[in-house]
Amino acid sequence: MDATSRDELAALRRRAYGPFADIAADPVATARLRELEERARTDRAPGPSTATADVVGEAPDAAALLRASIGLPTVPLDADEPDAPTVPDSRDAVAAGRRPVAAPWIVAWAASMLVVAVLVGGLVWGLASIPPVAGSAGGRQIATLTEKAEVPEQVLTWVPGGEAEGFAFEGLIVIPTAAGLGMSSAGAPCLLIVPSQGYGSDGSVTGEVFWGCQAGSFPATAQFMVGPQSPSALRERFPDGTALKFVLDGERIGVFVDDAVPTPTSPAAA
Repeated sequence: MDATSRDELAALRRRAYGPFADIAADPVATARLRELEERARTDRAPGPSTATADVVGEAPDAAALLRASIGLPTVPLDADEPDAPTVPDSRDAVAAGRRPVAAPWIVAWAASMLVVAVLVGGLVWGLASIPPVAGSAGGRQIATLTEKAEVPEQVLTWVPGGEAEGFAFEGLIVIPTAAGLGMSSAGAPCLLIVPSQGYGSDGSVTGEVFWGCQAGSFPATAQFMVGPQSPSALRERFPDGTALKFVLDGERIGVFVDDAVPTPTSPAAA
């Protein structure tokens, strides 16, 4: 078969086996294809002197013929070619000991991650959106109470057991006790602050009374502002409007003053 016939055969094979095959509607082309294919087979037939081993070794590859018929390059089956990407089979995954992940589970997992992200983001935003509030400032400590003071009998009726130890501070008696007035916070350490004078026989008292009890890790604290009803000794040392705070720390009582007011005068200078 000459080169012209081979080119014609290749063209007809493309029309018969290619992706845009249309030869079925052309009887003349179909007959010509059969004629040329028969001629090609005759040309390839081995002569009587051809050894059987040579015939087997030189036999045309069916895949190569098909590639040539549709215009694709002929590549030997054992040629070094990069492996084509393959789609993994779920059966192969099971055989290898892996369970294939179903698409619905992937969607559910992604949705759960989105929900977590929204919740965490909302929590962070909520914490960040809380307006800051100034905490109770510690103030400046001006004393640690050590001077003992006798607790008035009227006050002893207010504390559990009728017994208490007091500490004096500028006309006040500061009393650590197991409860505040009215037996509130029973069992928790508390501070009770009362005037050192001004008690009547009926149990009444002239002046102000303050108390505060421990709450969790917050220590027992009693605080107030110096005013007209404060003892005269306290007003001589601190001007009206001075904020004082008494904090119970174990067996010690610290006295703190708010630095936002004028510096109080010392007892000696009063």
